[in-house]
Amino acid sequence: MIYITTAMYIEAAPFIKKLGLKKKEGYGKYQVFKNEELILVITGTGIINAAAGISFVFGKELISKNDIIMNIGICGAKKDKFHIGDCIMCSKIIDKCTSKTYYPDILYKHPFKESSILTVYQSIYDEQIDSECVDMESSGFYTAVSAFVYQHNIHIIKIVSDYMNGKIEKDFIKNTIEEKSDIIINWIKERIENVDESIKILNHEEILTIKEISKVLKLTETMRHEFIKLCENYKVRNNDIISILNSYKNVEICTQKREGKRLFNEIRQQLIKF
Repeated sequence: MIYITTAMYIEAAPFIKKLGLKKKEGYGKYQVFKNEELILVITGTGIINAAAGISFVFGKELISKNDIIMNIGICGAKKDKFHIGDCIMCSKIIDKCTSKTYYPDILYKHPFKESSILTVYQSIYDEQIDSECVDMESSGFYTAVSAFVYQHNIHIIKIVSDYMNGKIEKDFIKNTIEEKSDIIINWIKERIENVDESIKILNHEEILTIKEISKVLKLTETMRHEFIKLCENYKVRNNDIISILNSYKNVEICTQKREGKRLFNEIRQQLIKF
């Protein structure tokens, strides 16, 4: 599955339209759009919103380490470094408040420029920073998703919209993103095709069955991730996992956490056998 987050609807609109995404209910205050292989989440602006939005959606979905997670949006940049409309793949993230630095693994070829990005908590101006690019979401997004997927599956793509010299008109943002959306979408499609087939361990039926069992047993987020990993490891060793999963598919919904934990421990014992 591919997950895309944007801070604002105006950033998401071209991707919703061109990828044929449909709005889905059941995600609280967050706007979520889907098709069969992609989920787009509009989180709201700022570090906290970026982290909270994707974390909330992760709590509703069955996340795999092999899923691809992207943050797409606008950024400010140094005038002498980039042009308006340049697409940037962020190779280094600096949190201005904590001074922590993060380094996404960029293993796949891409058509974008690369740069570090400074994540700030409020609007700032060019003379106040040393970094080449600035936004308000990247560090929050990265810290939230890095525990869930492989580092090389995290991508932060920014489009330069301004030189940090004043308010940006919505129509200008819309047109800037619209112009660059095709190159980003084409790369997303290439990225999907270039996923190493060897890491696609679980098929669609197996993933859906795991999701059903997780709901029936009322597993916590941590337990769901453990369940997926156990199933992946078992399938690598024994080739077949669906027979075990199917034996728990029709279990009645657990009304008590104790019962769900007992059944999960029973499944765990089967999956760790060699």
